[in-house]
Amino acid sequence: MLRLWRSPNTKLQLGLIPALIAAVLVPVIALTLVATPETAEAEAPVCGTAVPAEKTALVADCTALLSIKRFFLAGKPSGTDENGNRVRGTSPNGPAVEKLDTWGPDKPIADWYGVTVYKDRVRRIHLPSTRYKESTTDKKTRSILTGTLPEGIGELTALRQLNLSGNNMVGPIPKSIGKLKYLKQLNLAGNDMTGRIPAGLGQLRLNTLILKNNEFEKAFPTFDHPGTLKVVRINKIPDLKGCYPAVWSASGHTTTAKTAESLKSDETAIDACP
Repeated sequence: MLRLWRSPNTKLQLGLIPALIAAVLVPVIALTLVATPETAEAEAPVCGTAVPAEKTALVADCTALLSIKRFFLAGKPSGTDENGNRVRGTSPNGPAVEKLDTWGPDKPIADWYGVTVYKDRVRRIHLPSTRYKESTTDKKTRSILTGTLPEGIGELTALRQLNLSGNNMVGPIPKSIGKLKYLKQLNLAGNDMTGRIPAGLGQLRLNTLILKNNEFEKAFPTFDHPGTLKVVRINKIPDLKGCYPAVWSASGHTTTAKTAESLKSDETAIDACP
């Protein structure tokens, strides 16, 4: 019969076994994790050489833009047919890829298409639909963006201008838009966006708000600073309800879109607030 050797230190020896196992396995597991390509990719600087590491605020903007890019390209590119009507999916891997390919860690952020950097912050995103020619006389429009506007847009806290008009964007305006306290111009016209207009939008000191030709619904938000708005275009949104600030139709207000007249039409069921 096999007998285990016992000594006065048997209990001590047995107590050391878990520590010995841990000493052997932990480094092996750690080495495996470090060697995993996915882990290495996750730990690598997202923005690479696009932004110097010491410019921390711009690095944060760069990281936010690269995250937003995935949402911008989530759908199928669209274009126009021979009659000028917008259709989906006519330009696979088209201008969206061509333009936003410049958004990457190997190219300076100041060279990214549609992005304006000033004093080490992203101040402007200008990505309206592009115009192209199929012949010397035939001009058409083509979407750059085909996805959604994500909550990550609220991370670009120094943004002053956002123009995504004439694309194929879907889904709602994210609630995080209310975090963009320096935003002055917002143009989302001519997309297929839906849902409620977030209340946070009404807290901004905008001077330009263009949302026409979308499918927004429910209540129009209350504006904390209605007098700052000089350009307002929210017509052709039939399911939008509520009222707009009376100051927009006042004789001394310089709204260039003739807001009162356009909103009293059958295209939008909104009138001046009492």
